[in-house]
Amino acid sequence: MKRIHAYILMGLTSAFLFGGCEDVNEQFEGIEDSNNPTNVVTFDYQLVAADYATIGKAALVDAETKEDSAKANTIITKNYFSDDIFLGDYEKYIAALIDKQFKYVDNTSSVFVIHNFFEKYDTTAMSSANKYTLTSADYDAMGTASGQPGRYDNFSASIDPYFYLPIWLKQTYPYAKEGDVKLIRYLFYSGSVAQRTQLFTVVDGNWVVYTGVTTDKVKFEKRDGKWVFIDTDILIGLNSNTQIGSNLGNFTAISLVGDQAWIWDSFGYMKMTGYASSTYFDNEDWLISPAMDLSARGDSVFLSFDHVGRYFGDDAGSITNMKRAISVWVSTTSDGTTINPADWTQLEMPDNSYPPGTNWTFVNTGSLKLTNYSGESNVRIAFKYISSAADNFAGTWEVKNVYVFEKP
Repeated sequence: MKRIHAYILMGLTSAFLFGGCEDVNEQFEGIEDSNNPTNVVTFDYQLVAADYATIGKAALVDAETKEDSAKANTIITKNYFSDDIFLGDYEKYIAALIDKQFKYVDNTSSVFVIHNFFEKYDTTAMSSANKYTLTSADYDAMGTASGQPGRYDNFSASIDPYFYLPIWLKQTYPYAKEGDVKLIRYLFYSGSVAQRTQLFTVVDGNWVVYTGVTTDKVKFEKRDGKWVFIDTDILIGLNSNTQIGSNLGNFTAISLVGDQAWIWDSFGYMKMTGYASSTYFDNEDWLISPAMDLSARGDSVFLSFDHVGRYFGDDAGSITNMKRAISVWVSTTSDGTTINPADWTQLEMPDNSYPPGTNWTFVNTGSLKLTNYSGESNVRIAFKYISSAADNFAGTWEVKNVYVFEKP
């Protein structure tokens, strides 16, 4: 090693001796920068039970109300966040955890925190077809021998409903799709017989108890030496399964032509149609979101929503008329209360983002890129509907679960 160092030193000496009048700094351009390397990283970090306990206990110390304490205890015991227990409210505790794990990284580094998220299912929005009360025949189908549900037409501590009901559901609904949900009412004996309810959903082809717990990912970024929570949820609205935006909410409905207008349907979606009293009417109606600030967002911002459309006059297998009648627009200059066509640009949607027009099954659009609007501070999206009496048809468009988000 000493000899190698000697050769290097000799080489450097020769460079200085024979460099003439050439600026030494030019010979070693960038050497100062190499002495100050940056350590900008991007990591995933998944919270474990010990982390939830740390966060919850720290929040308990700072709790000012019984509600604060209850939320902190839920974090400790349930190991999740929820709409009521917003992760961003616990930013400083999570930031402290991250800082211990990634202490020596530089500004603009990102850590994506993977955490458990609980979403309560709004059973009031469920159709009656998805709510079922077991009959005597149903209990009998699960077995009538001693220790089986059909013996006394109920469950008990020794006759586990969570064993029998998933099997019965799979036999009763053989064509159920992934994510389908059923509310089952059943009788349970514990000293006396009482009715209980339980939600079940399809996961990987099997019926399981609906827990409402999934995983989510949120972003923390190091700014000015501190970890800062960056909420990737930019807009959640017209949502049918939670209390967030369970009606028109912050959206604005504007009718330019016709007496028909966007309305919130009790089944959990916004609805627009130019058909009323067995008559087709001329209409142009807009449904406009609140303004969104994307100035601090990157180029991975997307829009998705669920929708269904029918009776647009298309032949089977075609969506040509539908695509003319329903469209999505984006503006960076609109005030959200008036419609100036020059303010709006139509958002291109692939054909598979549209419903087939043959049934009332909601279709998700997938992730529609809003890349062109990153860095803008006044972004709005709008759902535009048109119908014409002269066409002798006026379709129905239903929209729900609007979500604008930044992909981690």
